Amino acid sequence: MVILKKYIFFILIIFLSCNHYENSNFHNLYSSFSVWYNKHHPINNGNINSYDNYIKIKRYDALYDSEYFEDLKRFKFELSQVSIYNLNIINKKRYYTIDKIIDHLIFDFNDSQLFVNVSDHLLLNIYNHFLKIYFSNNLNNNERVNTLSDLFKDIPVLIDRFKKKIMYSDVKLINYNPNSFDQIELLLNNFFIIFDLNDSDLDHINSEIDSFIVYLLDFKQWINKRDIVYNELDDQFLNKRYQNLISNISEYKNSMKFLEFQVISVQNELFEQVLPIYRVDNDEPVWVDRLDTLDIIRAVLKSNDREIIKDFDSSLIDFENSFNANISFLNKSIGIKKNMNFNFNFYIKEDFSLEKEYFKLLNNLNFENLNLLIDANYQYEYLENSIKNEFIIEEVVLSSFINSKVSLDGNFALEENIYGLRNIISKIFIMNGFDSIDDKYNILIKLKELDLYLKILAKHYYFIDKYSNEKILEYLDINSFYNNSEHVFLEILNPQKYYLDDYFLLMKINELYDQNCIINNVMNSHEFLTRIIDMKSIPYNKYDEFFN
Repeated sequence: MVILKKYIFFILIIFLSCNHYENSNFHNLYSSFSVWYNKHHPINNGNINSYDNYIKIKRYDALYDSEYFEDLKRFKFELSQVSIYNLNIINKKRYYTIDKIIDHLIFDFNDSQLFVNVSDHLLLNIYNHFLKIYFSNNLNNNERVNTLSDLFKDIPVLIDRFKKKIMYSDVKLINYNPNSFDQIELLLNNFFIIFDLNDSDLDHINSEIDSFIVYLLDFKQWINKRDIVYNELDDQFLNKRYQNLISNISEYKNSMKFLEFQVISVQNELFEQVLPIYRVDNDEPVWVDRLDTLDIIRAVLKSNDREIIKDFDSSLIDFENSFNANISFLNKSIGIKKNMNFNFNFYIKEDFSLEKEYFKLLNNLNFENLNLLIDANYQYEYLENSIKNEFIIEEVVLSSFINSKVSLDGNFALEENIYGLRNIISKIFIMNGFDSIDDKYNILIKLKELDLYLKILAKHYYFIDKYSNEKILEYLDINSFYNNSEHVFLEILNPQKYYLDDYFLLMKINELYDQNCIINNVMNSHEFLTRIIDMKSIPYNKYDEFFN
């Protein structure tokens, strides 16, 4: 018996030693990858320094790109040598996080050897960089001006490398968002409406902005003249790519069938929301077919019953009160679990500065420019206030707990989880009565949900069922409430947008909510929100493993 106990003790010691060794090795790998990631993606780490992002990091340079890819392959190999079963729960989460990031970066790199998406990569990154400078809480006005000036000098260096990559390689150039250049120009032209600058500084920065916009327009002409390489990828390539993507999704076929029912369900919910509004000025509708139901929704959205826009100060007070009430609600939600690395209180300040900056920017724009800035597919004046509120709520609240900081855990969120987090934030605001302040907010959220479903189905019909361009546009015109279906069709053709991750994440979150908050009633919505936020750095297909 004594010998048996000694034997068991000896085996236990060996087991614990192996686990400690595995966890220690993985921790070293994780730390190395975190340092590497933050070095090569400084802006994701909150570093908006122009030199660090565009000069030290030589993106689009052949030698830099080659070394970058070799680093990724090395990290992927080292990760494959780790036995995840021997890792503790914290390291398991980290393992899944960096494994997903590496796969995503490798996928993007392989894409970049075939085509460069000027709208979704180059121009979107530039636009987001300007936006980060605009809304940074860490810069005073003088620093903001200097940072912006540096950006105007260094971005042309990045664009020159981009041009060389296109001219001296077989890489194709694609652009699925014709508004990309206009978005940057619009943002820059409205950059300093909210900052107090003396006349000298204002004249100087306006001159630099004007010069940069001229440079940007020259670059736009260069793009448009690339007749040989500027073309959409052929359908054969796009079709093969889509087939490869869905080949690994076991639930794909059933999901498409379910999506068709979900489209009808969301349309019905929209109809129930707008019918009382329609009845105010119209007779009881007569239904002949499904199209009559959809036409009633369109009639309300296109109506001139535009909400009376209050003066700026009154609108800001209303929004501030409702926003702070909902942030307090979110603080109570995430406060249930201690030691969480989130701080929504950061945004509850007497000067209400960050939200006020967003609010001033959006209120300064006419409706057409507002929709251009946020690239909205639903451009109805009927929803103008809701569009502003939704943009501020999602962007500001989301940014408070999505930031990679020093390491890849803590406040880091996987890109594929962003849609689900936005969706939760909007639902929480509605649950807490935000729609009593903005009664059209819920309509906008439902339109965005419908937008996701229709894009997935349209992509499926195009590549799997072989619908023609005309038939896809007809499908979108009938079932959606887009202002411009052709623009949405370009998005659907974009080979880097599949929307499936957004959908499956949303389904997983809804499934977990139903199981835990409704069927089994083991937690309330506050605790559920806490759990989901806590898993934002984990792939959604691993949620079941860590949720409880």
